Amino acid sequence: MKYLFTFLILIYLFFNFPTNVNASWIQECDSLQAITISGFAIVDTSHNHPLYFLDTDDDGHIEYKLNFGPWWYRPDSSEAIRPMDGQFTEIEGLVCICCDDSIPVIKVSTIDGLFWRDPYFPSWNKVGEKHQRHYWSYRNHHGFAFGWLNDSLVWAEVSGVALVDTTFNNYHYYLDADDDSIPDYQLNFGPPWYDGSEDVDRPKSFESVKIGGYLFEKKDLNLIFVIELNDYVWVDTTSWQGHFGGAWIYRNMNQHRNIHVMHDSICGFQFTNGWFVNNQNEKNLPDSVFCQMLELYPGNVPYANQERILAAYEIGLFKPNHQNMLAIGDSIGGQIGFTNQIRYTLRYQDKIIENSKMQENKLAVKVWNYQTKQWDIVEDVVFEYEKNIAYFDLASISGLIIISAEGATRISDNNLLNPNTFELMQNYPNPFNSGTNIKFYLAEPGMVDLSIYNILGEKLSTILNKDMSSGLHSITLELSELSSGVYYYMLNTNTGQAIRKMVLLK
Repeated sequence: MKYLFTFLILIYLFFNFPTNVNASWIQECDSLQAITISGFAIVDTSHNHPLYFLDTDDDGHIEYKLNFGPWWYRPDSSEAIRPMDGQFTEIEGLVCICCDDSIPVIKVSTIDGLFWRDPYFPSWNKVGEKHQRHYWSYRNHHGFAFGWLNDSLVWAEVSGVALVDTTFNNYHYYLDADDDSIPDYQLNFGPPWYDGSEDVDRPKSFESVKIGGYLFEKKDLNLIFVIELNDYVWVDTTSWQGHFGGAWIYRNMNQHRNIHVMHDSICGFQFTNGWFVNNQNEKNLPDSVFCQMLELYPGNVPYANQERILAAYEIGLFKPNHQNMLAIGDSIGGQIGFTNQIRYTLRYQDKIIENSKMQENKLAVKVWNYQTKQWDIVEDVVFEYEKNIAYFDLASISGLIIISAEGATRISDNNLLNPNTFELMQNYPNPFNSGTNIKFYLAEPGMVDLSIYNILGEKLSTILNKDMSSGLHSITLELSELSSGVYYYMLNTNTGQAIRKMVLLK
């Protein structure tokens, strides 16, 4: 009977023990709202690690639970500390109702005016050298672009238990390699919308994992940029061009160069040969430039104002001395002009559209103009909605680019007679010296005629004259037989026509 009683007690404890005692920071919230509030701290020390609450009217009753993150968390950029029991304190953060709490929970961002943590911090951009200090958050705008790294990246393979911190709006992942409930590494799985290259999910808290990736030494906690998860490929690195997080362009390069974000080989921009600017406006442009593009969390974009941001990107252009040419004083968002058009391809996520209830046909691409201090709408953007991709050409690079839910999305060309059924894009590159590329979109199949005309309106050649399927089409032209000058190309379909100008320079 004695042993039976002991067995029943163990069974009871197994099913009723509060398993979240050691992980009170793991909380799923239905919604988040900014809050600043003062009161008296109540600290419950009856658990393995203290729990924190706030009494706002000094009546001895709890109004809020305070979530400071994991018990081992300390900010590396301020002197803020958790309050003591009975201490009057001012808290700023995000309040939410969590499924396992009967009272509102505040995910704390500041304590008595001192920085505690940025709930929107895009941790997937936290790479670069260990002495890197300049990064922006919702508090400043220094930027995350870090330039190029040493060519000899350090590979690491470690196993352990995953720790997931949900205090941040974007979950942070850690690895406990020695089973002491304290993280030994921070894990970089990329932005929250990245799902990996193969059929494998991000780990849950306390799940055993095997990690392979690049190791970066940090002053607070070493970081692993995850390439392999449980022997599956998490990030496909075959499109990387010899450098982590970017690529070099050179004054006399003889082929195009693609620069894309670290976790998406499609999302990025393309330079062609002849990009070098030789004029007084950009006289400080060096012969070689390191280019980098990073994905940002929409809630973390500076100068956002009233923009309804669906996706956001930061671009850095670095001189050989590591200076970011798109940094203006203490901020980012500068602009640099180039000789050639630069082709941009941006990708956005369905889940963000669904969560924000944005209308996809109302999207617009905008770039930050540091001179006017406003977002400029980019003209002639083509959205391929089925693939969540936006294409456009610009003869400049801006430090900040967003996809916003406000503004027109169709090509702004007065000669486009029926923009609801087809789109004709500007040729790229333009100007060009022999070959160029023309893209057009057909909403429905039909007869297509694409022809070249001179400035007198005389037809010089017919490029296409046939039935074509719906969707995006791309045509490469070789016009070496023509002399330098201005030419026009016209697209005729069953539903309308469009005409655009191109410039041939030899």
